[in-house]
Amino acid sequence: MLWISLAFSFLIAFLILVSMINNLHKKLKEDIDALSFYLKKIDAKEYDAKIEIKNYLDFLELSLLLKNLIKRVVQKDKKAAKK
Repeated sequence: MLWISLAFSFLIAFLILVSMINNLHKKLKEDIDALSFYLKKIDAKEYDAKIEIKNYLDFLELSLLLKNLIKRVVQKDKKAAKK
């Protein structure tokens, strides 16, 4: 009887762990997809594209760095067009 309750406890712990990992995967995928969509828009020269990072601060910081880089590229393009 002890083995059955022990096995049941491990099964419950395993299911909780799997659900936590699945939730983490969904959030990561959502942010990575948003970042990929933003990069595709920038590649298509749609510099006014917006990005929405919802879950992870690292992706938000990366997106802000990309946005600042795009602003610099746009400014250089405008300066080059004036010459």
